[in-house]
Amino acid sequence: NPPVWRLIKQADESNAANIDNEAMGEMEELVVSVQGIVIRRDQLPPFASKISPKSQSLRYLRQGVSITGLGTTSFANAIESLKKIYVIFSRSIGSTKLQSGTPTSMFGDYPTIDTSNRYFTVKKPGHREQEHAFGVDIDPSGALSGLLGAGYYHGEDNIVRYYERTTDNQGDPRYLPVAPVKMQVGDIVEIQMSLIAVPLREGQYKMSSVLRGVTLMDGQYT
Repeated sequence: NPPVWRLIKQADESNAANIDNEAMGEMEELVVSVQGIVIRRDQLPPFASKISPKSQSLRYLRQGVSITGLGTTSFANAIESLKKIYVIFSRSIGSTKLQSGTPTSMFGDYPTIDTSNRYFTVKKPGHREQEHAFGVDIDPSGALSGLLGAGYYHGEDNIVRYYERTTDNQGDPRYLPVAPVKMQVGDIVEIQMSLIAVPLREGQYKMSSVLRGVTLMDGQYT
């Protein structure tokens, strides 16, 4: 299968697209943080659907969120940064092979950033990556856990971490683990995501993002 390309952080602090493989070695994946307002959270856990272990859609099951800045300068800058990252991938893969577009859409007149992460990874021959169990906040009914073992696993690359920003007695920020169900439409959050280019048919690629974490910054409006 064609490889996935990832955005990595080099020792000299510059960024480069690099072919993904089982052994990333000393390379560090670049994780981007963006703050915004949740406008869609229908893909966030807990997972409650029923699905057959034989379903072809297993590999596409995912948790995700969409945010917008409603016209803020900082969010507009984040959108521009995604366009610059697109150029990095384009120069590495080839402009004729990378489809146009970044992982964004529109909410009325305002741009959004849409990011998600699959619950499962397909097991490859010689698979050695550590497998992780689903937490009760993610899979309270055990529906996802019951799908493991059929050629799929839940690995480190599939994990999304959820936090809430609070302050201690001295007013210093603290980040505490929280159940994803606490994230609601209208909340101000910070998302952490990595950027990839995934292979399509006929040698084409598409830029996408992988959700790594969501931090609840302010939920007073929901």
